[in-house]
Formats: sequence, C-alpha cells, structure tokens
Amino acid sequence: MIPKLILELFFLHSEGYSTICGHAIIAIATLAVELKWITVQKGETILKIDAPCGGITAYIKVENAKVSDVRFHCVPMFVISLDTTMEIKGIVKVHYDLAYGGAFYAYVAMKQHNFNFNLSTKSYQELIRNGMHIKHAVMKGDPETQHPFETDLSFLYGTIFMGDSDTVKIDSKNV
Repeated sequence: MIPKLILELFFLHSEGYSTICGHAIIAIATLAVELKWITVQKGETILKIDAPCGGITAYIKVENAKVSDVRFHCVPMFVISLDTTMEIKGIVKVHYDLAYGGAFYAYVAMKQHNFNFNLSTKSYQELIRNGMHIKHAVMKGDPETQHPFETDLSFLYGTIFMGDSDTVKIDSKNV
C-alpha cells in the first residue's frame, strides 16, 4: 500500500494569513509531483490538502513527466446576499454580492457602475484604493459575514471587481 501524503497548508501574506489561495493550491500540487512527494498515477493524480478553510482535493494531470494541468475541488461555497446596495463615501452607491468560497468576498460588477477606472494594470492604484473602501464599508455595514461552522472564518477578505474580458474566447476578467 502506498502511504498517502496529506498536506497542511497555511497561506501567509503581509496582513497575516488567508484561508485559501487557488494559485498556491496549483503551485503546491505541481511541486508535489515535480519534487516527487507523491507517486504519479495514470490519468489524474489526486492530492488531498487541509487548509484553514477546510479540505481541498487537487487533481493533477501529468504528460511526458511534466504537470500539464491542475484543477481542484474547494470547500462548499454559498451566497450571503445578492445585489446589495451601499452608499460609500468617495465612491457613491455601490452594488455588490456577498459570497463565501474559502473566504468571504464582496463581488462588484464593473458594468453596474460608472467607475473612473477599469480592470487594466494601469488602474491598479484605483482598484486597490476603491477595493479597500468597499471592503471596509461592507465590513462596517453588513454583519452577515458569519461562517456557519467556523467563527475564525467570519471576516470579509476582500473585494473582487468583475468585468468583460479584452481577450477573444475569454468570457470575463476579475481583479
């Protein structure tokens, strides 16, 4: 019997830790194969990961001894509220959805607003500034960011701006 490798991950950043990071899941799954922490199976290799938000299953496809694809099944996701409106100083009225997918986020559709910025790298300062304004306003005004089982996951992690993609065959873009 092949021993199972179960990874326990913590995602650290400048403000502390995150409950989940999709990019890190893809990276650790790739490392697990390339550093031979796990035995590669024919078809897809499965890697179980324990993270602060819960159990995650990564599916790793290997072709010619290299990782060609990684996808993962995350924790159960749920919506707290849809099309909530809030007055935010300096931004005026913002419409957002509040949902959990490993962490709580306020999702803001660009086409519902007349922002003076877009989802390009040229607008990164405005995205950060306005995302923080929205995050802090939602944190003060929307007490519903309560995780049903884990109280330490009951906080708003950030704002995600969603819009149309500039690239053909790609449906959307988010920051």
